[in-house]
Amino acid sequence: MISYLQKVIESSRPRLPYASLGGENGMKLTRSAFAVMIKFSDLLDEFESLVDEIAMDSPGLGPVDIVKLVKESHQSEMIIKRWESASRMR
Repeated sequence: MISYLQKVIESSRPRLPYASLGGENGMKLTRSAFAVMIKFSDLLDEFESLVDEIAMDSPGLGPVDIVKLVKESHQSEMIIKRWESASRMR
């Protein structure tokens, strides 16, 4: 799920300088910040619901189709914003 959130922000704003800084260590920091942001923003239930929705709809779909599902989901707007904020913290 995290890799699809990363692809969503990279595809929507391809020239983000912070989207891929730091390699694997940067991604670990982003995931850690994202977890805290989701928890304290009371978005944990929405995130779990989004993960379940994608898991049910994704069998047989390619990565591009899954990214579209993430973008179009009704829970995803705030979650994507939190991921983008966490990415800026790299």
